Amino acid sequence: MNKILEKMKLYLENYRIQKVFFKLLNLDLKELNYSWRDNINCFSFSGGTIKLLKLNEYYIKSSLGYIKDRQWLQKQDDFISLLSNLFIQDEYKEIDDFDLGLVKSISCSKSNNETNYFANINLNGSNINPKDIIYLFGFNTFQSMNDENGWDLKSCIKHFQENEILEFTYYEWADWYEWDNNNGSHHFAVALYHLRSNQEKYKVKARIKIERLNQYNLKKLLEEYEIFMTHEDNVYKINSLFKQIFTVQDYKNYELNNDKIYLIVFKKNKINNFVLNMLSKLDSKYFFHWNRELEKHLNKD
Repeated sequence: MNKILEKMKLYLENYRIQKVFFKLLNLDLKELNYSWRDNINCFSFSGGTIKLLKLNEYYIKSSLGYIKDRQWLQKQDDFISLLSNLFIQDEYKEIDDFDLGLVKSISCSKSNNETNYFANINLNGSNINPKDIIYLFGFNTFQSMNDENGWDLKSCIKHFQENEILEFTYYEWADWYEWDNNNGSHHFAVALYHLRSNQEKYKVKARIKIERLNQYNLKKLLEEYEIFMTHEDNVYKINSLFKQIFTVQDYKNYELNNDKIYLIVFKKNKINNFVLNMLSKLDSKYFFHWNRELEKHLNKD
C-alpha cells in the first residue's frame, strides 16, 4: 500500500510540474540579447563572456543588506559568496621582457563608442578572429592617417610608452592580454600593426596582473547549482509559476549588475530533471544555461 501511495504521490508531483511548464511555454517571453556573447570590443575585453558574472561590491552589499535594530546587516547567501569570489586577481608583477605582440585588446579608448566598428564587432556576421581585432584596428587607423607624420613604429612606441612602465592584465582562462591604459590606444594599435606586418618583436619592461578563476568556487557552483540567465521581463512572468513548484530556499533570482539581465538559480538537488530539460531546450532563445559555459573553464585535473 505504501508503495502505491508513493507512486501516486510521485505521479501527482510530476503532473503538477508538467502543468506549470506547459503554462510557461505559452507565456509571451522576451528573447535574450546575445550581444555580450556574439560581439567583441577591441577596447574592453575584460575576460570575455564570463565577465557577466563579475559582481561588484556595491551590488552585493545592496542586494543582501537589511536593517535591524538600526544596524546595517548583510544576509548570508552561499551562492553569492561563491560567485563574488569566482575571480581572483594577483598583484602586478614586473618583468623585463614582455612581448607587445601578445596583446589582444586595450582597456580604454576615445574610440570606444557605439559608432566605432571595432567597439562592437559581431563575430557571427564576420570572419574575424577575435585575436586579430587590435591588429585590424591598427591597420584601419594607419590607413586613415594618409601618411601623416608620427605614425611610424618608432614614433608610435614613443607616444604611448614615454618613460612609463606599461601595465597589462592577463585573463588566464581566455589566454588573453589586455593593455591597462589611460591613453595612447591608437598609437599602440598602429605599433602592433607595424610589428606584425614586419614580423618583428618588441619587448618592454612591464607590470603584469593575472586574473584567474577560483577553481574551488567554480567546482562548487557546478556541483550545487543549476544557473540560468534570462531577461528581466521574463522573471516577473515566471516567478508566479515557479513558486508553485519550488520553495524560497530552492529557487532564487539575482539581478546582475548589467541592464535587464537576471540569474535564475536552482539548488541542484532540488531541481526536477523535467524542469532542467525544459529550461535547457528553451536555452538558446530565452534562457542561457551558465553551467555549460562554466564547465568549459573547469580544470579536469
